[in-house]
Amino acid sequence: MANQATPPALASYDVIFPAFGELTRNVLQPNTWQKKNSKLTLRERELLTLAVLVITGRNDQLRNHIVKALERDGFTRDELGEVFQHLAFYGGWPGAVNAFNLAKQVYEAQDAAAKAKQPGRAAAKKK
Repeated sequence: MANQATPPALASYDVIFPAFGELTRNVLQPNTWQKKNSKLTLRERELLTLAVLVITGRNDQLRNHIVKALERDGFTRDELGEVFQHLAFYGGWPGAVNAFNLAKQVYEAQDAAAKAKQPGRAAAKKK
């Protein structure tokens, strides 16, 4: 794990306090997200993480995990909507509102990136 490339989110930790980046890579990641013989799937872990982040208002981390849920864990936008709606009642309305707002920002960024990658877009911009 220590010899893998440093994810961008950890790069700032390495500059500010390298031991924290090291703990994240060498303790958190292998013992939670990459745990062998786990009873929970990666998708279930992400669902739990999303719930905690929504309820505790950890918006910077929530934004990152919304992206991971969509891109790595196979969640759909509709599923995330249901998760956030469910959490509104059990974890608080303001947290769910924040989650929906962050999800909207993530979706808009993803849609813009996908649109920019469409064939013919680059040629149309050059004209």
